[in-house]
Amino acid sequence: MTFPLTYNGQDSDDVIDAVNYVLSGPSGLGQNFAGISGYNATSLTGNGRPPNVVASVSVNALGAAGAFTITVDSVAGIREGNYVGNAGPTIGVGAQVAVGGIDPDTKTITLTVANTFTVSGLVTFSETPKASLYVAPITITTITWVNPFVIQINFAAQPSPPFALGNNPLVAGNSVGVYNFFYAGAGVIECTTTYAIVRSNRSIANPGTGTGGTVTFANTLQAPAFGSVPPANDWIRTDCVANASVTGATDRVFISAQLDQRIGYDAAASSNLRVTVAINRYRLINVGDPANPELRTIFDSTVAQRSNLYTGLTGTGELPTYGTVFNTFIDEPVPGFYQYRLEVLYRVVNTSGDMQVTYTEIDVRTLSTQVVKE
Repeated sequence: MTFPLTYNGQDSDDVIDAVNYVLSGPSGLGQNFAGISGYNATSLTGNGRPPNVVASVSVNALGAAGAFTITVDSVAGIREGNYVGNAGPTIGVGAQVAVGGIDPDTKTITLTVANTFTVSGLVTFSETPKASLYVAPITITTITWVNPFVIQINFAAQPSPPFALGNNPLVAGNSVGVYNFFYAGAGVIECTTTYAIVRSNRSIANPGTGTGGTVTFANTLQAPAFGSVPPANDWIRTDCVANASVTGATDRVFISAQLDQRIGYDAAASSNLRVTVAINRYRLINVGDPANPELRTIFDSTVAQRSNLYTGLTGTGELPTYGTVFNTFIDEPVPGFYQYRLEVLYRVVNTSGDMQVTYTEIDVRTLSTQVVKE
């Protein structure tokens, strides 16, 4: 006998359904839980693929103004060279953990930059600096074809590598039209101060070398965008993801979520920014074959969303911490395999506006799902 049982022409359908219900185990009894939660401060990368946040740990710390040390409640996960920061900030700008600067006995951390003010509260240690959601357009010298999925974008020397690994850049104005494209997929796989190597999910034949144009990385929809339905690529992923398997027509998915975010911006003109947080549902499909499966997630529907409007933003600034809470929402998709994501969207909604969200820091965040069978 194998599970699930099928009708054999003798037993009652109701009996078979009842036995399958029991044999299906915890998920059949409505205990199919999934989700993620965290409180460590981190920043969104804006990448279409993981990692969607900068790896980090947050611990409570105390330190005197002007001192090069802080005392933490735990050194677990802290490494030499980690970038250090906190809200305010009261940690010195650009501070890192000094070489040999971790004392596990006294839980004292020595920094490379003195504290600006008294440190008291959560401090974050991360592998990389705060991720940027915007790279201003850079003039391209040439673009060369590497293989059907990979190109090399060359530009004049920059002070530091402008793109992070995984960024999905946009090329415009190049002499070879096929290069003018939004590079979804793996994105930037290598970047120096003079070139970026980019891999996309699109295959092209060798069109030769292109000249001119610009390359940029941005995550803010510009006007006119008010009232439009954003493409799936415009949603910015967080690290809150939960998978769910729906097997029956009456299955329901119960979902709850929370996200606290702090947003930095740069506005060249007075701008009105709509910040949207959503629970989006993606369907998992096999684009390969049974012998060589290849699963991809396709945007299916927005289950719930909440928005907040900030008006008259000018210059460079930071919006106060914005918290969004979704109490239990009920979703009833057709049978299939799904992925639920907690995502954000930034849109300039006044036609005279001109601004970019430059970074987003998040801390308290959670997404949980439960499939309940009837």
